Amino acid sequence: MAPINPTPPPSPPIYVCDIYGTEILDPRCELQCPTSGFMRDCSDP
Repeated sequence: MAPINPTPPPSPPIYVCDIYGTEILDPRCELQCPTSGFMRDCSDP
C-alpha cells in the first residue's frame, strides 16, 4: 500500500489588478482585469 501524501498540490498563482486590486483573469499569458480592462502579458515584469 502506498503512503498517503497529506500535502495538497500547490494552487495556481492569483494575479491582482495594479489599478483596482481585483483578481485578474489569465487567458494564456495575457492577464486582463475584468473591471478596468487593464492588460499585461508574460513579457511584462
